[in-house]
Amino acid sequence: MTNGRYVVVGGGISGLSAAHALGDKFPDAEIVLLEASARIGGKIITDRTGGYVLEGGPDSILRRKPEAIDLATGLGLTPIGTNPGTRGAFIYYHGRFFPIPVGIQAGIPTDIKALLKSRLLSWSGKFRASLDFVLPRITDRDQDMALGRFLRYRFGDEVVDRLAAPMLSGIYAGDIDQMSLEATFPQFKDLERDSRSVVLGSRRRQRLAKPSTTSGSLFASFPRGLESLTETLAEAMTSVEIRYNAPVDRLESQDNIVQVRLGDETIEADGVVLAVPAFVAASLIQDVSPMVAHVLREIAYPNLAVVGAIYAPDAINVPDHKTGFLVPRQPKIQMTAGTYVSSKWHYPGVPEGKVIRAFYGHAGDDILRLSDQELSDLYHQEMSTIFPKIGKPFYQRVFRHPSAIPQYQVGHVRKMQAALTQMRQDWPRVVLAGAYIDGVGIPDCVRRARLAVEELG
Repeated sequence: MTNGRYVVVGGGISGLSAAHALGDKFPDAEIVLLEASARIGGKIITDRTGGYVLEGGPDSILRRKPEAIDLATGLGLTPIGTNPGTRGAFIYYHGRFFPIPVGIQAGIPTDIKALLKSRLLSWSGKFRASLDFVLPRITDRDQDMALGRFLRYRFGDEVVDRLAAPMLSGIYAGDIDQMSLEATFPQFKDLERDSRSVVLGSRRRQRLAKPSTTSGSLFASFPRGLESLTETLAEAMTSVEIRYNAPVDRLESQDNIVQVRLGDETIEADGVVLAVPAFVAASLIQDVSPMVAHVLREIAYPNLAVVGAIYAPDAINVPDHKTGFLVPRQPKIQMTAGTYVSSKWHYPGVPEGKVIRAFYGHAGDDILRLSDQELSDLYHQEMSTIFPKIGKPFYQRVFRHPSAIPQYQVGHVRKMQAALTQMRQDWPRVVLAGAYIDGVGIPDCVRRARLAVEELG
């Protein structure tokens, strides 16, 4: 099929990637992208006030997943990496900064000697972590379990609560004791199955691994921030009609045509890509595919907030060799992490100054119950505790993210596989894309959008 009309619902990175892929696949077709808000980009938002670069959502793209970088370079963008002089982060725990021990990968220790030297853990916690060498397997090839249950069994509560949970919350913003092992880190099951000990399995894989063909930073952005990607993508799609403030009310099916209802208007489409959060997609497909709608509606989305602040160059003394700090759950502090933006990234041409981002929001807590002013006050209070001599920023902004990141809870992989299969049977001209399916990162969203377009045949 080379002609016809295709509709993309949602203007985040998933929707924009889908529209771009549709243009490549159906060059003669009419393509309409419908965005419910007044801007595109979704969670990707870059504040460039005063010439600075302050990210309100994600700040980087993982290079080892090439889909997003390939898309960007194809559009003429030149990626930049993190500052080569900064490596790793601190853990801020009970008023002190602790370096993350060498060899911690995705929250698990691979270098027990380095773990034993760390002052972050008690001696009993270190001994408990070393039991990974002797404990029998806990996983089953055909069953999922909570990531927290797996890691607590292998390494104990201290490693999980003080290292793994804060490290992984930066990716998923979830409760580690509800997160699916299979959906988030299935390689841990493989390590245990092949070597019994996760530490020994990790070492063996490191010895056998082929040298990486990717040099330099593991993460990438662009000279003027991540929003350069969504801006350039939208500008490049000259044949795509992008409509703003265009929420879709419902979808209907008639004679193999999908009817997209918005207000008093109906758009008839040969195919539709739903690149919206799971709960929005559920409301649109309820009448035709109630089973899939039920699965999507069960996916939880916590509310998150980011507070960004810019200080004078001498207002705060942050270490130039670290990217920031992670904060395990503890009394009297709600911040989950802080990024030293001006240390982590050397964006070309930005003015002098110290830029910091702080993150708020745990699964099960509603941080957005606080107003912007209350969030600002909370940030100042906690940063003054962490850095007693900190000055006041000359610019600050609160970024609110309601329903921010989909939670991959136990059983997620199998539920999504069944839902996608059922969707193809119920409504083959409507396909799903988005971070809730099989990856929350930007490259994952690009990849899933392309797969969705391929399903339209």
